[in-house]
Amino acid sequence: MFGTLTLFGLMVWLCLSQSVAAGAWTRASGSTFTAQSTNFFTTELSSKTEPPFRKLTASTFIEYGLFDSVTIGGKIDYAMRADGAEESMTSLLVRTRLWQGLSGDVLSAEVSGSYPVLDALSANIPARDVTPDLRIGIAYGRGLTWGAGSWAEAAFSFRRRFKTPADEIKLDLTLGYRPVKKVVALAQIFGTLGLRNEGPFGADYDAIKVSLSAGYRITDTRTLLLVIAKDVLSRNFAPGTEFGFTIWNEF
Repeated sequence: MFGTLTLFGLMVWLCLSQSVAAGAWTRASGSTFTAQSTNFFTTELSSKTEPPFRKLTASTFIEYGLFDSVTIGGKIDYAMRADGAEESMTSLLVRTRLWQGLSGDVLSAEVSGSYPVLDALSANIPARDVTPDLRIGIAYGRGLTWGAGSWAEAAFSFRRRFKTPADEIKLDLTLGYRPVKKVVALAQIFGTLGLRNEGPFGADYDAIKVSLSAGYRITDTRTLLLVIAKDVLSRNFAPGTEFGFTIWNEF
């Protein structure tokens, strides 16, 4: 069954045209950056009677420089689960630059919101985590002089979750390194702290995920990355591993 799901996910990934990625920096006025991804997630086998949870997700994300100091964007995720359920989320964001240092350091604020289009309620295991949310955050980015151009980012945010899931505090750390112009490597840590205020049957969890990516610029405007991520800490959910592909586009 999952061979069919995998083929479908790859077809979706190839048919989608463009997509975007977030960060501390705003885009130059009139410029666009996109990131297009397909990811396969699987948990480990937790018992002889309980099969692993598996999900294939295709994402399209776009950012546009409305002004030099203001960036707008959006994201669509579509997922197919091994139990036949489907999930989909759509998101919008606004990022504004608050401060920029002489050396290129930047401090920005971001507001984003997400709403489920499909919530997998008909599945054998309901998707308690797929609910509307609002996120308010602040991010700091600093350019580094390593190689052909590198950077570091730290993003802190509060995620207000509607319906039954607990609200969350999130901390994301990114280190990007370009040894040469055409090659990029990313090391990222994504931390989530659930605030224990969930409603009946609502999701509430803590997590730390580590992600490593390696990319190659295949054209002047397009970079292909391979991504692997793993849950290294988890509370109230089964940890898993994620493999994926991402295409960055700049124009």
